[in-house]
Amino acid sequence: MTRVLWSIIVIVMILSIPFLWERVSIESNHTTYEVSIPYDDIRAMEAVGIPADDVLSQFRSGGVESISFQPLTMDDLIERSIIEVVSRSYFHQATEGSSEELLEEHGILLEVLDKHHPYMELLSSSINRLYDGFAKVESISTENNEFLFLPYVNDEIMDLPITFDIENMERAINNDFSIILRLENNLASEEQYQALLQDVDRLKDYINHLLFIGGEVVGYSPNQESGEPTLHFIKEKMDYWDTNLIFIENTPQKGFSQLVQSTGQVPVRLHSLTLEKGNERDLSQVYRSLRAMKERNIQILYINLLNKYSGERYELPNEALHALDGTVEFLQTLDSKTMMSKGSVVPYPKFQLPVWMEVLLLLAASSFIGLIIQEVSKRYTLPIVIALWGVSTVFLLMELDFLMKLFVLGLAIIAPVYAVFTVGKPSTNTGVIISFVKGLGIALIGAWFVVSLLYGWEYMVGLEGFRGVKLLAVTPLFIIGVYTIGLAVLKKQVMVWHLIVLFFVTAIIGFYITRTGNSGMSLPFELETRQWLENFFGVRPRTTEFFIGTPLFLLGIYFVKEGYEWGKYFFLFGAITFSSIIGTFTHLHTPLLVSIQRTVIGLGLGVVIGVILIVSWLIISKTIPRERFYEWKL
Repeated sequence: MTRVLWSIIVIVMILSIPFLWERVSIESNHTTYEVSIPYDDIRAMEAVGIPADDVLSQFRSGGVESISFQPLTMDDLIERSIIEVVSRSYFHQATEGSSEELLEEHGILLEVLDKHHPYMELLSSSINRLYDGFAKVESISTENNEFLFLPYVNDEIMDLPITFDIENMERAINNDFSIILRLENNLASEEQYQALLQDVDRLKDYINHLLFIGGEVVGYSPNQESGEPTLHFIKEKMDYWDTNLIFIENTPQKGFSQLVQSTGQVPVRLHSLTLEKGNERDLSQVYRSLRAMKERNIQILYINLLNKYSGERYELPNEALHALDGTVEFLQTLDSKTMMSKGSVVPYPKFQLPVWMEVLLLLAASSFIGLIIQEVSKRYTLPIVIALWGVSTVFLLMELDFLMKLFVLGLAIIAPVYAVFTVGKPSTNTGVIISFVKGLGIALIGAWFVVSLLYGWEYMVGLEGFRGVKLLAVTPLFIIGVYTIGLAVLKKQVMVWHLIVLFFVTAIIGFYITRTGNSGMSLPFELETRQWLENFFGVRPRTTEFFIGTPLFLLGIYFVKEGYEWGKYFFLFGAITFSSIIGTFTHLHTPLLVSIQRTVIGLGLGVVIGVILIVSWLIISKTIPRERFYEWKL
């Protein structure tokens, strides 16, 4: 039965090679990245006297491909000295009390500073659309002043979109930039969006991407029925503009998946970073950008020059010129350190497994679980394998994605546990190597299940992902801990040194858990060491693998070979390293070759360090009587 189960796994692995190669080919053809900046940052430079055309020209020659625009609001018109909010006392004085009745109504008073500006007509019509017939903007003119009264509104209306900055969009286009359109879900109806976007339609040939602001896509509503029509409108607009949909890394937006499904598009992945004033030449941002493109399939780098959240702005022309030169230098440095070329990006092609291959993968996964069950009861192996295959296939055909992901999580957890269990008690140095390689092979099969069962463009662009990273890190460690230490230790008399050991072990495990996922505490000089490793190898190996898990696990296998019973406690590090290896492949938005490269480098370094530890042990152990080691117990 064992041979049959292994044969099934090996055959399915061979059959999966063309599909894994398809993914590798698609990822390897990702050789272009696009740099985009918001026009707000160009406006900030223009505000201190730097001509916008000069800024655009320098950015274009520096490699910026696209400029993003979002709708103008009343706050923008105030900043441009087109209108100004005035107090009621000022209004009363300017009108000499001729419109006294307005002073008693709730609303906002605006003074028109440039009544001939084309945005003024759009302002009144935009606000009137918001009223939807129950009120309208009132215009009050005097000999020297012109005012607008907006009834029944408060300060929130200052952030509502009025129109797009068509004049500067055309300026960007004339400087050979494409346009990224930014929209926020803050209008009440499809008609309001139609009016907002009507002037944009004539620029449709230059609008390459659509980017949503905030936590929702335009048209999203918690009530699906009221949300669908506007989502349909956005889909029609995207079809008419022939524009791509942008997915912002690590920024979930409600309604995005529905819109992707509606448009049938593969989104373009975007990574946003803020250089901040004075830090444009910071190399750490260059390396961060390189990692994003190389390790996370990022296609667009969206570069904010100023930190808007902290209210940054340029005070002097020299500050703006320094930022302009620094940003161009940043882009040149970035370009010199990557094999990719700057340009306009297009979405990845779609790819998916055929159903027959998915069914075979589930058969292989069930067979893998059957190998573990055989260690307990050979009698029930075949019925359980057939049952697992049947149930998981039902999950697949009924598109029960949550249960399928739960099944994959289970495979990812049991693989490192099974890998450690297979180590046994080698009797020779060759046996130590064989035990380690055998365990490694099983862990890699677990990684293969993850990348094969969670296969498709949705995972590559980050719309879907592996769930349970922390469980994968902790559960095998817990199971192997119970296996190696045993529950009998709980019946022993508690000694002070037991408590000390427990404290340190708990602290180490807690630290280990916090380091899983995308964030965590770093050790002193660790970031510098990581960067050095990344610069040297091209891809940074995982610290938990090469510095802790692999070398100490190898040392533990050697201790067991030498007959030291307590060597099995080092098998905990086997759980760490094998979980980490599988964890590497759960980052499905990372190119598969990068994950393989990271694993190979980590294993190589870990084995070297492990051999050094073994040799060091041989040297140290010669000074201590061998019997002392056999006597030690937990």
